[in-house]
Amino acid sequence: MKNYLLALAVVLMSYLNAFPQVTSMTIDCQNPGWLASYISPTDVQNIRSLKVTGTINSTDLATIGNLVKNYQLHERLDLENVDVEGNMLSGEMFSVTGCQLRYLSLPLSVTKLENCVNWVKIDTLVCGSEILPVFSSYGYLPKIDAKCLILREGVVYYYSVAESPIEEIVFPNSLKYIYGLSGNNLSKINIPPAVEHLGEIIGTKLNLNGDTLYVPKTVKCLYDRWGTGGYRNGYISSNKRDENGRIKCVYLPEGLDTLWIYQLHYGAMVDIHTKSKTPPKTENGWLTSNTIVYVPSGYKDVYKARNGWKEATILEEVYAERIDINSPEILYVGDSHGLKTEFTPYNTSFMDVTWSVSDEEILSVTQDGTCTALRYGEVQVTATNADRSCTDTKTIKVYEHTTGINISKSSLKLKIREKATLIANTLPLETSDGMITWSTDDELVATVDNNGSVRGVGNGTCIITATSVDGGFTATCEVTVTQPVEALALEKHELNLKVGETGRLYAQIVPATANDKTVVWSSSDDEVATVDANGVVTAVKGGEAWIMAVAKDNAEAKDSCKVTIFQPVTGLALDKTSIKLTIGDTETLNATVIPEDSSNKEIRWSSSNKDVCVVSNGTVVGVGRGSSIIIATSVDGGFVATCTVKVTAQDMVNGDLWGDVNNDGVVDVADIATIIRIIATQVRTATEESTE
Repeated sequence: MKNYLLALAVVLMSYLNAFPQVTSMTIDCQNPGWLASYISPTDVQNIRSLKVTGTINSTDLATIGNLVKNYQLHERLDLENVDVEGNMLSGEMFSVTGCQLRYLSLPLSVTKLENCVNWVKIDTLVCGSEILPVFSSYGYLPKIDAKCLILREGVVYYYSVAESPIEEIVFPNSLKYIYGLSGNNLSKINIPPAVEHLGEIIGTKLNLNGDTLYVPKTVKCLYDRWGTGGYRNGYISSNKRDENGRIKCVYLPEGLDTLWIYQLHYGAMVDIHTKSKTPPKTENGWLTSNTIVYVPSGYKDVYKARNGWKEATILEEVYAERIDINSPEILYVGDSHGLKTEFTPYNTSFMDVTWSVSDEEILSVTQDGTCTALRYGEVQVTATNADRSCTDTKTIKVYEHTTGINISKSSLKLKIREKATLIANTLPLETSDGMITWSTDDELVATVDNNGSVRGVGNGTCIITATSVDGGFTATCEVTVTQPVEALALEKHELNLKVGETGRLYAQIVPATANDKTVVWSSSDDEVATVDANGVVTAVKGGEAWIMAVAKDNAEAKDSCKVTIFQPVTGLALDKTSIKLTIGDTETLNATVIPEDSSNKEIRWSSSNKDVCVVSNGTVVGVGRGSSIIIATSVDGGFVATCTVKVTAQDMVNGDLWGDVNNDGVVDVADIATIIRIIATQVRTATEESTE
């Protein structure tokens, strides 16, 4: 039986371990007293953090206490949005003591606390809003055993006189009244900007100020009522200057109405600085001569005439209006530098400053103003004067010392007036300062500015040098500067050639000192004319083409020439070599110029015997009996073609009369005029056709 139960237990444990373990839970408890029912036996063993909402009672609080005490719930307990029956919370409701939690958030709704956290030690406690945050070592007030206390936004009052382990308090901006800041361990605290009443600062290290208390500007009443007994060196000050009282110097805000420090009239050795021209009211005693009060210049008599102040030692003070830091902009790792300050006005009474730095891993600064660069980075160094009324902040960049330098190009070619930028980097990259100076060894060849921009000036070669400011490391670039072509002009802009002929074009380069005078030649129509690399043009066939000349060094420097190519006539032929006409008849001869694409196809016509026939544009008219030769001559080349013409008289047929061209029955001058009109008409028609 025992073996069976053991085996069953092993199987059960294996089954349970097969599922993920729940370490964080959120429970919405709608039935007070039933909280435990929401948690399985397995989860009880594993819960580290618990958030509860809904409504709970003392039974549920006891369940929570049991989880904290006997199991693993020790990370976070969030009760912020839970309602507790009776609106009351006490430590006894948890039914345990001696527990520990890293984080506890008290309910917003509970209005009554009775030692609500005396059952547990807490790293961080969150409370506030409806709960009045009052903590005390007295039995009728809740006690607190926490290191950090966070008050929620909305809290206006805070009061504590308890000796507790609190090390840090985080106040909300809504806080206006602080009636107690006790606890010898309290060393980190923020004073909200709206605080008007500050009291019971027994034994605290307010804002880590050491033995100096800076009262916030919003405070109207500074209050500390405790006497000389019971707190040893926890008082605001000792009555002997050689004793280690907590506070030895107090800076009061200008708007302070009331100063109530019970201990001062016991002869406490404390210095008070005030900018108020009207002495604040002093409650519960008089200041003694042991208290030195610094007042604005010219108001010593005002304080001496005021009860509560006149017994103190009154000194006038010139307050600082401005402070300026004199510091370098950069430092190198390992370097130290003494920071200096200047005050306005120059006769400020207290010129002591407190130094701070935004990142002590980059730069350290001692209170005498000596700063030491530790590693690469950028920090803000701040100097604050004695009463914290003036500050100045300067930025200091820390670099590693330069170990070398490189440059983007070792050689560079430029034309005169051309620019290029060289880039140089100091080493190590990114963490060195990058500061470089530039120089040229010949400004007549090239110049360089502070940004590494190089400009060509004249023909030649020079060396551009980049030098690191830190370490003086150098890198160089050889720069060669040439004279560019600025313009190009052809000696002629028109050229006439015959097919097969050649002609040369010449290009003039401006200026004559240009380094590269190469000209690139091209033709707009290689079928008409070609051009070689030397500008020699060859006529290919009749037509027009443009020859372009462009400077290789400058595409904007160019010119062009119009080339006209002529195809010469090589022969001439007529379509007829002989014709027969009667007087008054016409015949048209067609002349063919060889070759067909000849540039000039103009033909001149003539008759060897104008009494027989006349000719115009190839139209022959018989005018008289006989023989004649029609001659066609090419204007280009003078080639000749002929046609023999035989003219006979027309017989009288059907009353027609030979030579009676106008059919008036008479052969006379009128017939000749008619012939002339016919020829003129044909000439005009031929001319118009030729023009078209």
